[in-house]
Amino acid sequence: MSWLLDSKGLEVLYKAQVRSSMEYACLGWGGAANKHLTLLDKVQGRAVRLIRDSGAGQEPRIHSLQHRRDVAGLTVMYKVHQQRVPHLHTLRQPLRRAQVTTRAVALAPQSYYSPAAILGTTSVSSSASTSAGGMLSLPRSHAMAVQLCKSSRNL
Repeated sequence: MSWLLDSKGLEVLYKAQVRSSMEYACLGWGGAANKHLTLLDKVQGRAVRLIRDSGAGQEPRIHSLQHRRDVAGLTVMYKVHQQRVPHLHTLRQPLRRAQVTTRAVALAPQSYYSPAAILGTTSVSSSASTSAGGMLSLPRSHAMAVQLCKSSRNL
């Protein structure tokens, strides 16, 4: 059949009949093994050779199947997260807050989160050290600054 069509006709035929079948449910192909995806790429490679050989040597305008799978996946994720398309709502994952896991942060006094500590007026991080047990220990001057912050809150 390739002798009946020029390169433009073969390209249209490939895109309409062959590539549309190979791209059906392309999001499902995302997790497929590379050896299976290679078989699809071989089919496209043969079609590109047929189109190139039948024309005046010009390269057909066909993107790789992997590129098209990537674009399809990104399009779906954009529709889920930005456009909030209703029929794709089940794909949206709920937000999760990170939990505090380090011992030093979990045991740190609440005054570290005060505006004074954030602005750097009491530099706890520069002189804090970790003891042998992994606990956060502060020099005496910082412990006094923490007490002053707590007492000023009560005023």
